[in-house]
Parts: sequence; C-alpha cells; structure tokens
Amino acid sequence: MDKEQLLNFYKKFTEGKDFKLTENEEHLDMILTGLINNQKKHGIRSCPCKANNGSKEQLIKNACPCKFKEEEIWTKENRCWCGLFERRSTAGASADTADDS
Repeated sequence: MDKEQLLNFYKKFTEGKDFKLTENEEHLDMILTGLINNQKKHGIRSCPCKANNGSKEQLIKNACPCKFKEEEIWTKENRCWCGLFERRSTAGASADTADDS
C-alpha cells in the first residue's frame, strides 16, 4: 500500500466518526511514512510513535489504528497517541440544532 492509498484508507475510516485525520500535513506525512515503513519491515502497520520491543505481540498491540479512545491522551488532549487522529470539533452543533426548531 502506498501513501496515497493509506491516506484514502484512513479518510474512509474516519467518515461519520467523532474523530478525523490531523490537519497538520507535515505531521500526517511523517506518520503515514512511519506506518508504511513498519508495514514493510514487520508486516504490521504498527504505530511509529509507540515503543516497540520487536515482538509480534507488541507490534499487534500497537497496530494502527490502535484503541486510542481507551487511552488517557484521548480524554485529555483529544487525539490519539501519535496525533494521526483528532477529535472532531463539536463547535456549532448546538447552533445547527437550534436552527432546525
């Protein structure tokens, strides 16, 4: 899978969810490159930002997308560990709802 294919995969993955891809293009490119490199090296698209002891178990545990919503950083910083995914803003949601009444 090349970078464009991976980007499209993650765009589809975030559709209709309460999170989106980071808008920081430089950071996005760095993470996608790391994921592709880990896929080539280990056969698993593991997070390039998490510590890895090289074991298959650790690689699987850190496979992207990880269970980031279970991590404290999601609650505190509204993002996954590596910053690939960010919580969608809910600003304006109540204004849209108020217009419908």
